[in-house]
Amino acid sequence: MLHELDFACELLRQNQRARTGHTLQRLRSILNHVPIGVVFLDGSGRILEANPRLCTMLGRSAEELQQ
Repeated sequence: MLHELDFACELLRQNQRARTGHTLQRLRSILNHVPIGVVFLDGSGRILEANPRLCTMLGRSAEELQQ
């Protein structure tokens, strides 16, 4: 019984990881194609990620913005 429970829990964890990965892929696709600039900041205000539109607006690469 314990083995079956462990197996079921592992299947649930794998399913959740797959759904999370799919959701992140969809979000990234949306952000890469929206006509507005989007930026993710950390708690200190440093840029973690910028979408292509923001980079175009600012004339900088994502790597330059992250420095």
